[in-house]
Amino acid sequence: MHILNIISFLQSCIDESQDPSLRLQLSLADIHLAEGNVGQACNVLRTLGAESYRPAIVSYICVLYLVSYLSDLPS
Repeated sequence: MHILNIISFLQSCIDESQDPSLRLQLSLADIHLAEGNVGQACNVLRTLGAESYRPAIVSYICVLYLVSYLSDLPS
């Protein structure tokens, strides 16, 4: 299955569910990250609701912001 189809499928599962699983949302964020889409991964993590305040999720978001910031710095 093509990666864009997988992303679309996961996103539709999340959108259609009233309470999507954390595992499903983290999988989507990981796929975005593997594809080099740091911003999309951060967007997914920001929509986790109360789960976004777990220490591991906060650390994950901080590292992604740091990577994004460092990649924007001039060489």
